[in-house]
Amino acid sequence: MGRTPAAIANPLSIKDSHRPRRATKEWSNNRLPCDHSPVTEPEAIPWPEEEWQAMHREARAWQARLRVTHGAGSLFLLDGASCSGKSTLLDWLTTDAELPVDLIPRYTTRQRRLDDQRRREYMFVSAPEFRARAAAGGFIEYRDFQFGMSYGLPWKEALEPLLDGRHTMGIINLGNVRYVKALLPEAVTILVDASRETIRQRLINRGVNTPEQIEERLSNAARVERYRAYYDYIVRNEDGTLTEAEAFLRNLVAGSRNTAL
Repeated sequence: MGRTPAAIANPLSIKDSHRPRRATKEWSNNRLPCDHSPVTEPEAIPWPEEEWQAMHREARAWQARLRVTHGAGSLFLLDGASCSGKSTLLDWLTTDAELPVDLIPRYTTRQRRLDDQRRREYMFVSAPEFRARAAAGGFIEYRDFQFGMSYGLPWKEALEPLLDGRHTMGIINLGNVRYVKALLPEAVTILVDASRETIRQRLINRGVNTPEQIEERLSNAARVERYRAYYDYIVRNEDGTLTEAEAFLRNLVAGSRNTAL
């Protein structure tokens, strides 16, 4: 049984620094961004063993291509509880023509909502199609939630633009960052954080979730504390600080762009 990844020392908060560390441009199997300790296999894998092995094969194949690509882009992955603001930040940053960063759409089985008409974050698929992709190792990570909702981040959309020197940014499921780091230590992982009370009020104000769904999301939000050590950066996003959080992430992406040139 493997060991959990080594803790990342002193992850940055937006309140700690406005000068983000440069993301590494070297793709390898044993280095974290900013020269942290190597990541080893997590102890408990949430997926069937055959799927986990298929995910490893995909990771090795993409890493091999990226290692021989001069000026490959960086992979930025946002994480956080529901209504932490990660989707808003993703949308703002990936629609800015001045930033060479592409949005990574997530596959999902959830029902469409009215606000999905203006969003680019999701690719809606049936449950059988989602399961088939998962069985083939087609996701960097995925998670099944209650109420028939599954979300997964695809390999091709996440990594193919990197071969052309562009960066990509997407959202991962809360709790899966340790598995992502085991597969792709080079990924730049960012926690978008907010207090539980802030998240509760945002969920209520959004008006699209049942009381049961709100409680499930708050329960998930409480799990953040377990995973803080796995993130390269932590960005606070309480009410009134969204533009500050966006500026921090913009500088992070821009700094990574400079190292690629």
